[in-house]
Formats: sequence, C-alpha cells, structure tokens
Amino acid sequence: MGPQGLEVALVVVTRAGRQGPVERELLLRLVEALQQAGIPLAVAAELGNGESQAT
Repeated sequence: MGPQGLEVALVVVTRAGRQGPVERELLLRLVEALQQAGIPLAVAAELGNGESQAT
C-alpha cells in the first residue's frame, strides 16, 4: 500500500474452464467489500492503445 493505492495479487487454483466465472465472482466480492468499507476505487483511463490504466 502506498500513496497511489493498493495492488492486490492472488493465485487461485480452479478447475479447467472455470477461470472466467471464478475470476468474476472474486472481483465482485472484492469490489463489494471495498465499497462496504468506504474505500474508493480507481477509475480506469484509456491510454489510446486499447489498454487501460487506473487513475
């Protein structure tokens, strides 16, 4: 954690073909927990090359 924010990195083991649904559920739960705690989230800004960067 620093002045620019917090980066969360996880390794999750799941069955083949279930990565997408598991990732979506994990991100949903993380966002909900942060919102309930009153922690603001960064807004992604497009860089012009199709990639996004949190601002």
